[in-house]
Amino acid sequence: MPEVIRKYDTDNYDFSSLILGLYEGASSLEELHKVLPEEEIYGIVNFENDNETWFHKVFYNKLNSGWEEFEALYRNFVYNQIGAALGHHDFIFQARPTFRVQIPLNKSVGEYHRDYDYNHQLGEINVVIALTDMHDSSAIWIESVPGLGDHHAMNLKKGEMSFFNGNTCEHGNKLNETGLTRVSMDFRILPLKFYDPEFHKASTSKKIPMVVGGYYSEFK
Repeated sequence: MPEVIRKYDTDNYDFSSLILGLYEGASSLEELHKVLPEEEIYGIVNFENDNETWFHKVFYNKLNSGWEEFEALYRNFVYNQIGAALGHHDFIFQARPTFRVQIPLNKSVGEYHRDYDYNHQLGEINVVIALTDMHDSSAIWIESVPGLGDHHAMNLKKGEMSFFNGNTCEHGNKLNETGLTRVSMDFRILPLKFYDPEFHKASTSKKIPMVVGGYYSEFK
């Protein structure tokens, strides 16, 4: 499927303010790189460490400690914003979103990939929420058809979200040459018609079972 870009309600779903509040001294998400402690400065990320930077540790430490305000906002976002966009709620969704930070002259993911190659179930739809502008070298680059290799920038403005096929279309990043930090969140939804509750694989990085109660959640 080609990417579909829509605006989302930033007033009722102000993820940006919640996340900015985690980083003392940061005036905006676009300048998040300016508060990176000197001892935490890192090189170009790779597959093994692209979700292990200081920024990620701060975010996930808070989330894992029981960040009820964020978790409720995320679940509400998926139910209302994604449900409205699809016109139904016949899907399961990634239990916790993936946090992305792409500082200047770096990437947010370590390699070009297809999610299916990382043990995801077939049929997933990717959703990315732009918390800052994502443009050209700070955007996600994705091929238009699986295997075609014609990667193009999926440009988004802050307050937009995109639905796209990261499941079987190769995607990744270039080095961020904008001078600003790109911050986004992404997650996957899986229509119930594609869900296999007997799927036996686990996520490649955290070894989370790719079923409801593990990687996925469902609406109760």
